[in-house]
Amino acid sequence: MLINIFKFSNMMKKTIVKKIGKKGKGVFAQKDFKKGELILAIKGKVVSSAKADSMQHYYRNHICVVGDDEWALMGIPERYINHSCSPNVFDKKRKVFAMKNIKKGEELAFDYSINGPDGEDWKMKCHCKSKNCRINLNGEFFSLPNKLQKKYLPYLDEWFRKRYNDRIKKLG
Repeated sequence: MLINIFKFSNMMKKTIVKKIGKKGKGVFAQKDFKKGELILAIKGKVVSSAKADSMQHYYRNHICVVGDDEWALMGIPERYINHSCSPNVFDKKRKVFAMKNIKKGEELAFDYSINGPDGEDWKMKCHCKSKNCRINLNGEFFSLPNKLQKKYLPYLDEWFRKRYNDRIKKLG
């Protein structure tokens, strides 16, 4: 495992994948990032929703929505970015950006519900332990509390904004 961590950190230099106990693996900053800074690109193969639905469980757990009926098979290191109800990164146009200033050594974390289309029926227990923890997660953006939807408006991808334009306008 140590060889793999070294290999990935040398390839990326900006991030490192580390084992973190019961959570499995996580992605950590190898340098300080400023809010809005590009951290990495999601380079995985893009597939349709139908193809994504037919994938084995392991692969279904390592995909993210990147367009209207488009899912990306996440590569390394992005597949190891965990969820947090107090995220510090977001993805837009298949790129991962800092949502706020991130210190070297800090774990990178998405809110998995951002850009979650209607009908995204996954649910999971959250173990992030942040002060904002929602405990039970749902994959749909519009299942989030209105206040949180409004907070996340700047982080929504263009395809999501276009698809749900009328609903987003109602949020303000």
